[in-house]
Amino acid sequence: MYNYDRVILDNRVFNFIYGCALHDAVLQKAFKGERTWIADVTEAKETVKKYINSVVKGDFKNADNETKKKHEDFFLKTAKEVCNQINNSNFKPTNVSVGNFTFGNAQKLINMTVKHVYAHTYSIHLLDYASIRNHFRHCHCPMDSIMLGKVWKEYKNVFNKNERKNDLGDNEYFCQSWGNEDFGLNEEQPCRYKKFQEAIKNIIDEKQGNIFPIEYDYIFW
Repeated sequence: MYNYDRVILDNRVFNFIYGCALHDAVLQKAFKGERTWIADVTEAKETVKKYINSVVKGDFKNADNETKKKHEDFFLKTAKEVCNQINNSNFKPTNVSVGNFTFGNAQKLINMTVKHVYAHTYSIHLLDYASIRNHFRHCHCPMDSIMLGKVWKEYKNVFNKNERKNDLGDNEYFCQSWGNEDFGLNEEQPCRYKKFQEAIKNIIDEKQGNIFPIEYDYIFW
């Protein structure tokens, strides 16, 4: 007989979402070498889950700069821990060529998990839209090849050269492979990733769009 305990169900829903996000984080050329073992690194999954639980509980729902910084610090901490846990895992093969799990992989894993959880809460939105939606206010848009191209093009279309708040660089720089993107100086968020997220916010503000960065991904992907 099946146990329909709510905690068990919630864990299985999260495990399914995490598995989908992990697939996106290492697909094709985003991660070099054997990758099936990464799903066995439960420490990384629990680290992402801790971040997601904070988002869903509403720890970052306020719009003030202090809350935004709190989120950015926790996001970066989560990305660092995930990379360390995966790259130093005993599950990592030693007999075949395997690349490192980079910031690019980590941000895709974290942000795609957020994207799926956001979709999972959609029915709740219908009942309490403003309250639940605001929990995702500071969450990031996943960075991948499709969104890099769309953001670069949209930013150039929205702002003329003299109006641009950020220099995104040329297309070759801005749209290069995201899987190889690693931490910046002092293990901060990489410069290109920050430019990507800032460009999205600039576009939203300029168009006076009442959306958050994670919602921007739904519109343009």
